Amino acid sequence: MKRINQLVGFAAVILLLTAFPFVLSAQPTDIQKKAEDGNPYAQLILGRMYELGNGIEVDYEKACYWYEKSAKQGNPDAQFFLGGMYYSGNGVEVDHEKAFYWYEQSSEQGLSDAQYILGRMYYSGKGVEVDYEKALYWLIKSAEQGFPDAQHMLGIMYSYGKGCEMDFDKAFYWLQKSAEQGCSDAQRTFAGMYYFGKGVAVDYKKAFYWYKKSADLGNTASLYMLGYMYYLGIGVEADLKKAFYAYKKSAEQGLPDAQFVLGRMYYFGEGVAVNPEKGLYWLHESAEQGLPDAQFMLGRMYYFGESVTGNHEKALYWLRKSAEQGSRRAIDLLEKIEKQ
Repeated sequence: MKRINQLVGFAAVILLLTAFPFVLSAQPTDIQKKAEDGNPYAQLILGRMYELGNGIEVDYEKACYWYEKSAKQGNPDAQFFLGGMYYSGNGVEVDHEKAFYWYEQSSEQGLSDAQYILGRMYYSGKGVEVDYEKALYWLIKSAEQGFPDAQHMLGIMYSYGKGCEMDFDKAFYWLQKSAEQGCSDAQRTFAGMYYFGKGVAVDYKKAFYWYKKSADLGNTASLYMLGYMYYLGIGVEADLKKAFYAYKKSAEQGLPDAQFVLGRMYYFGEGVAVNPEKGLYWLHESAEQGLPDAQFMLGRMYYFGESVTGNHEKALYWLRKSAEQGSRRAIDLLEKIEKQ
């Protein structure tokens, strides 16, 4: 939502500057005068200035005031921004029903950004009852205008048959559209189509290509998959150092699976010098987020005193945490401990 507001905000301001030259040389007081005189475009700009603090002190309540003035005159950009204020609770109390209302008003005038958000709201049931068919309708409207996030979500809906029949060909089409526009989440999902052979023949090299595209943009899950593919040599020559680098980037962004693998790599010296302390650190990070494999490994390390001082209490704590999530290895080790 924040990224969309920023992008649309920039686009809207550029459009307004082009369409209404008075803004280029106007001072905030001049824009306010035009806004007070009822000019909907000046009202929109003034609202944006208050929201972003452009040449004026940030004031969300005033931003909402001027957005509403403009929105009630039918300005689709103002309607979109006002919807965002109600959605996030800036300057007003959070009200998803009012957010939905204004997004709908904007969507009906063809604003692709609003259509995307409206589709998401129908999908998740925020401000309106869940309706996958209507979600699909608005996402198509947005996607056909080239909005990459809508194209990505549309691809996912066709993949799972939400609001439509499952159709991997359409899923592939829309995911590719979005991926080619640089949407990192779409690139990750599109890579998965090639990796798992959904709607297309399995092609690990193409999967690797798109995972790397996404990972280069910092996508956490794609960094993990990139590490996995480098580690095992899937679609690319195996390279433990590159695997370590990708896992580390993903782990630093908080992915517990990556933190677990990184801990193991430090512990066993794969792609990096052996460092039990760092290994233990990353295993803890993963275990504390609830990953049962990390919890089991920690419990085992504490029980047998592997690279750490033996600690029966900590061993039982982590083994039980893992066992509670169904880890067979943790359950078996606990049974052996209890029999001793």
